[in-house]
Order: sequence, then structure tokens, then C-alpha cells
Amino acid sequence: MSPLRGRRPPRHSAAMSQSPRPSFAKIQRITRIAAICALIGLGVWVVSQGWTTTQLIEVIRDAGPWGIVGFLIAFALIQPLGISGHVFCLAALVLWPPWLAFILAWIGAVGSAMVSVGLARLLIVGAVPERFKGLEKRLTGGGWWTVMIVRLFTFTAHPVQYLMGVLPIPTVRVLTTTMVAFAPTVALDVFLGGEVLKFIGWSS
Repeated sequence: MSPLRGRRPPRHSAAMSQSPRPSFAKIQRITRIAAICALIGLGVWVVSQGWTTTQLIEVIRDAGPWGIVGFLIAFALIQPLGISGHVFCLAALVLWPPWLAFILAWIGAVGSAMVSVGLARLLIVGAVPERFKGLEKRLTGGGWWTVMIVRLFTFTAHPVQYLMGVLPIPTVRVLTTTMVAFAPTVALDVFLGGEVLKFIGWSS
């Protein structure tokens, strides 16, 4: 009998056959680098236009609905790269009256959260980092209120955004908890931040 007869050919796991995807830690490094590049590019473009901060604000305001659309797109696509959502909330307040700023910042924050979750589900593979194990247990073991409370206290913190995408949490639950939980933080940024901006003379 041939020594090869009776032997089973080696099995290749599905994981081996698939193209490798970046890990949790690697995607964080990539987004930080992308955020730095985006900020540098935006700064160079603004400087090349010869605009002061006041002139840039007026350009966005004068754009009307297109300025609003541009703000929402920027919030949803640039914030996931590593910029704090609080920055965009305050930017909205500088550009528009408080109630409009609140609505736009809230929409933008929810949009950026879902973009982050979508990117995580598309790109990240691998085990959750050890420092997030406790949070992972709470999110997967709890219900709607547990996810909402975590969203309330973490806002647009990028590790939590990516964690929401990695864990098997239904998308509808992520969306609805995000919509409810982000509203108080955005309101605090806009309305309390408005008083700070008035004090330093930056209010709209």
C-alpha cells in the first residue's frame, strides 16, 4: 500500500483562504494617520485661499444649504478618522444659531457614529483588546438600556465606536441608542458652549 493512501489532504480554514483584514489596534493607528493628513490638507487649502477664520465662517454661512450639507458630510466622514465630536459641535455653534447648531451637530454626530460602526464591521477582524473585555461583556450581555448608557458616557470616543461595530450588536439597537444618548451631550456642547463662546466673543 502506498504510504500516501489513506491520508487526508490538509484542510485550509476559511480564515486562511480569506484575505487578511486589519486588527482592532491597527485600524486605530490607520485612522489617526488619516486624521492628521486630513487636517494638514484642510489647513493647506484654507491658507492657499488666503482666508482668515472670520472669512471662512462667512463663506460657509453664505453657502446656505450647501454649507449645511458640507458640514454634515465633514462631520460624518472626518470625525471617524480621529477628531473629537465636541470640536464639530462647537464649530456648528460658531456657524449657526444655537437651535440649528444643535440639530445639525446631533445629526452629524449620529452619522459619524454609524460610519465608524460600518467601517469597523467592514474592516476590523480579531480579538477585542484586553482593556475592553469588561465593556464587551456589558454590551453583549445587556439590552437596549445598557448600550444606551455606554453611548451616553462615551459619546464619539473612537475605541467605543469601533467596539460597537466589532461586537454582534444589532444595527437598529446601535442606531436608536446613539440617537437618544448623543442628544444630551450635543445639547451640553452647544448651549453651555454657547455661553463660553459669548464670553470670548466668538458667538454667532
